[in-house]
Amino acid sequence: MNKVNSEELVVIRHMLQSGIRLDERRAHEHRSYKTREDNLPLYDANVSVSLGNSELTLYFRYSETSRIVETDMQDSISFDNFFVIKDRLYKLFDVFKLGCIVEYKVIRDDGSLLSLFYSAFDRILRSIKLPYICDNYEFVKDKNDNLVFKTANSDYFVKMDSVNAITYGLIDDFCIIDPTFVEEQASDAVLTVLHQGDTMNGLYLFSEHGIALETLNRFLENDLLPK
Repeated sequence: MNKVNSEELVVIRHMLQSGIRLDERRAHEHRSYKTREDNLPLYDANVSVSLGNSELTLYFRYSETSRIVETDMQDSISFDNFFVIKDRLYKLFDVFKLGCIVEYKVIRDDGSLLSLFYSAFDRILRSIKLPYICDNYEFVKDKNDNLVFKTANSDYFVKMDSVNAITYGLIDDFCIIDPTFVEEQASDAVLTVLHQGDTMNGLYLFSEHGIALETLNRFLENDLLPK
């Protein structure tokens, strides 16, 4: 989407400060996710996820690698600052000489793209199967929905905990959840919080003009972390 001019941003900002959103949602009301999966011949899994008018497609495929993953996690799997993704992929591949390629395509950007990305990635990780590289193991799930690789000598458990990613628009002394594209532009900062249950795994902060650490800390303590 194109950027909104400064005069329009002032109006939108005043509306948000008055508790009015263009799509008539409440300040802490989240849009609904919608998903669609397709079988594409070049990929092992792919999913399209939409959130309001935002839409993103994520593609996943395995790749062969000569590296032994256990030797060095950082060398074998590199996702920069994608905290939870890196840890989960390491759990999945730590006993196999496998790599993977993750690609994505933004169809429409109407805000909260990071939340959309993590929702798509979580759905893929909960549905993919390890490729059959030999005949002495099988793929099953236990009663807790954990992936279990049954082999002749032992069972390999890979727990697939859901990763929650919530995006906030921070404006003065209050915040809105799941901001649209124009609401992100009208905000002082856009913050995406990653958490599993009540544990925060990481966060992404975007701000064109910066935000005081005291202000950020107040938001984290009072508004953002799950209670």
